[in-house]
Amino acid sequence: MRSLIYVSTITILARYANADKENNLESPFGLTFSPTTIFASRLNASGSIEITRYPVSPEYQVYYEDAVYTHGLQGDKTHDAKSVASMFDHIISLVTKSLSSQLGHKPEYSTLFLPSVFDRDTLYAATEAVFPDDSLERPLKIGLTREAACYGYGFFEGKHLGLPLEESNDDGPESLIVVLEYEDAYLYAWFVQVAFDFGTFYVSQQEICKDCGERFRDFLDVFINKALLEKHRDDIRAIVIVGEASAPSISELGMIAKMAVGTEVVNVVTDIDPTEAVAHGAAVWARLTQQFPQNFLSQCTVNFRQHDEL
Repeated sequence: MRSLIYVSTITILARYANADKENNLESPFGLTFSPTTIFASRLNASGSIEITRYPVSPEYQVYYEDAVYTHGLQGDKTHDAKSVASMFDHIISLVTKSLSSQLGHKPEYSTLFLPSVFDRDTLYAATEAVFPDDSLERPLKIGLTREAACYGYGFFEGKHLGLPLEESNDDGPESLIVVLEYEDAYLYAWFVQVAFDFGTFYVSQQEICKDCGERFRDFLDVFINKALLEKHRDDIRAIVIVGEASAPSISELGMIAKMAVGTEVVNVVTDIDPTEAVAHGAAVWARLTQQFPQNFLSQCTVNFRQHDEL
C-alpha cells in the first residue's frame, strides 16, 4: 500500500457565522473521503477553515470503484467486512500519524463523511477505524457526502438564496437547493429543502446516473421536472456542485443545471472549490459538535451498534 507521505495544507479564510462562544477555540477535525483524497479539516482559533489533504491507498481506490459499480445492485458483496475495516484502519492510522507530527499531539476527530456510493456496512467499517469503542459516547457526526455538502456556504444565514435576510427563515418563501455530487464515474443528484429552524437540509428527491457521459443533460432535465411535480420552480434558489470531476466538466454541469431549472433566480454557488466543499462542511459539523454536544448524543451507538453481522 502506498504511504501517505505527500501532504499539502491549505488555509481558507471562510468564516462560520454562528461560531459564538467557542469561536476562539480550535475545533476537532472532520475527515472526508473522496475517490482520490482524504481531507482532514477544522476551524482554527481565528475561525478560518484549515484543510490538509492525503492521497488514498490503491486498495481504497479499487474498493471505491467496486462500490460505484455495485451501487444500487442486488447481490453478494465482493469484499468481506474484516478486510474493509482493516483497509480503513490502516489509512486512518497513517493520517493520524502525520497529523500528530504536525500538531505535536494526537488529533481529535468528531466527523466523518464518505462518498455517497458507499453502503451502510462501509460506513460502519470506517466508523470503527476512526472512532474506536472508547470514543463513541462523545458527540460525533457520521454520514455521506450529501450530508455535509451544503454546510460551508452560509445558507442558514441567507447567503446565496437571493432572499432578503428577514425572509431567510422557515416563515419566509421555501428555499430549495439542487445538490450535485459529480465524479468521473457518476453524477448523484438531490433536491434538498433548507430547514432554517433545525439547521439542516431535508432531502425530497435523489437519483444517481452512472457513466452518464452526455446523458447527464437528459438526466438533469428528468430529475428536476420530476421534482417540480410537487415543488415550485421559483423556489429553487441555488445549485451546489461537489466532487472531483474536471473543472471544465463541473463548469458545464453548472450551466446545464441552471438551464434545466430555467429561472434567473437560481444561483450556481462557486465560492468554494468543488473538491473541498464537503471538507468545509465536515469542519462546520466538527465545530457544531463542539458548540452543541447535547445534540450529538451517541449517534454511532444508535445507528451502528445494532449490526452484529459485521
